[in-house]
Amino acid sequence: MSARFIIIFFFLSVFGHQPADHKTLYFDIYFKDDSVGTLRATLDPKGSKVQYTSITSVSIKIIKQLKVDYEYLVTFEDGYLSESNVDVLINEKTHTEAFTKWTGNQYKFVKDRKNEAIMEEKVPYSTILLFFSEPNNVEQCYSEMDGSINTIVPLGDHRYKKINSKGKENIYQYHNGTLTEATIDGIVDFKIVKRN
Repeated sequence: MSARFIIIFFFLSVFGHQPADHKTLYFDIYFKDDSVGTLRATLDPKGSKVQYTSITSVSIKIIKQLKVDYEYLVTFEDGYLSESNVDVLINEKTHTEAFTKWTGNQYKFVKDRKNEAIMEEKVPYSTILLFFSEPNNVEQCYSEMDGSINTIVPLGDHRYKKINSKGKENIYQYHNGTLTEATIDGIVDFKIVKRN
């Protein structure tokens, strides 16, 4: 890993992303201009640990009915990722299962029950944090879905582009540090808009 990446991770772990209160955010999901689902993201601090969850349900008809459910359960401890579980179902059948766990000196990443990767650098910022805090001065984040490091590019006016390991791009818009909407390039491309 580059020295720049390590310095950014150190800076984030010392100065940021330490939430104090329980928080729940609700988003509506749109495909083209149609409302097709909901997303609920929660942050629940408990001492030195913070549990994040994100539950998304999307139902659209393209050629046939497609129902996609995402569930993220992510735990940070002392400012670093300690564990994450991601489950994605398509039409009620498992599409992806991903698991990351800090083992004391490295992360073990398992996707679809296959050992995929080992990473030694501790992670202070992962994708789920994009729901709860504007990524000021953040250039990279860990993807709980595929165990890779994603790039975050500031676009100005509180907008950011996240580029994943496959080159897919998501755009995030913030107001007063809170995510207000995002365009997601995923299994199904959609837009999420925060409820008032």
